[in-house]
Amino acid sequence: MHGRWVVGLFIALNLTGCTTHMKSEAHAATDSISGRAQIGAWGLDLTSNDKTVKPGDDFYRYADGKWLEATQIPPDRTSWGSFVELADRAEHQIRTIAESLPPDAPQGSTEQKAGDFYRAYLDTDAIERNGLAPAQPGLQAIAAARTHEQLAALMGRPDLDLKSR
Repeated sequence: MHGRWVVGLFIALNLTGCTTHMKSEAHAATDSISGRAQIGAWGLDLTSNDKTVKPGDDFYRYADGKWLEATQIPPDRTSWGSFVELADRAEHQIRTIAESLPPDAPQGSTEQKAGDFYRAYLDTDAIERNGLAPAQPGLQAIAAARTHEQLAALMGRPDLDLKSR
């Protein structure tokens, strides 16, 4: 659930052509001169290999032994690896971009829309105050469905997004 808003905001910013870019101190998202993504070296990272282990005895330890010895799972995580690290970095970069969007952006601009969307997500007081009221039309439509055809029609409604649950 937490990652859905991140992915949604990322897609919204990219599809609408948002030109606001902020660099994180720890992870630069783009090269400030060329605007190209900072991906790093391509290929297989051999610095994690533990050459004291024979590949035929324990290939996992051979391939990642140094990384396993040097890397600790962060205390707020149950696991850690390169894909988790990439997802964490992407979330940090997107949050940095979202938080940098000006609240006084021109009405109707991409920055205004994305900023309003993000700030509404964070407004827990309004979320609590409204409760399930915004979802009532969809909940009533679901409760009223009596046939397979009605259910199929509900599955196609973008405001319900039943396919991703």
